[in-house]
Amino acid sequence: CGGYPIDAASNPVAVQLHSGAHCGSQATRREAMWITGEADFHRAYADLFSQWLGAESPEPPSVDFENEAVLVLAMGQRPTAGYHVALAGKPLKIEKGIAVVPIVWEEPAPDSFQAQVLTSPCTMIKLPRMGYGDVRVVDQGGRVRFELPAPEQPGTRDRPAFAGS
Repeated sequence: CGGYPIDAASNPVAVQLHSGAHCGSQATRREAMWITGEADFHRAYADLFSQWLGAESPEPPSVDFENEAVLVLAMGQRPTAGYHVALAGKPLKIEKGIAVVPIVWEEPAPDSFQAQVLTSPCTMIKLPRMGYGDVRVVDQGGRVRFELPAPEQPGTRDRPAFAGS
């Protein structure tokens, strides 16, 4: 089921690797996905900066893919500024085998004035591969944004994510 039990007193820690309003060419729809290998991570990280004129991609952060995976949360393409998604806390709560990842999910008020610019907000979060069987991504209001299986161990196929409301 993708996870191993851990001591309940030592909840796993999440680390935000990136959060931004422009997350490359791949973040056009709302989705959650796992990156479970170094080559895929390097491509995805470089893609974050691919649309920045004259900018070179910085060196990607270190990830031990034998014991960690990267969760990418994308809000999808948006028509204005004012959208944002980011990790809200480092320790994860493990509830009945489910890792609860707290996030901040911000959208502009419907009657607010925003710059008319295409954005594709996303965040990349490094998580340990053990200690849970599934992942639930919950925003600051308690709304479930995504539910997905934990990443499979190296050498196995990952299952698709379910996008919440």
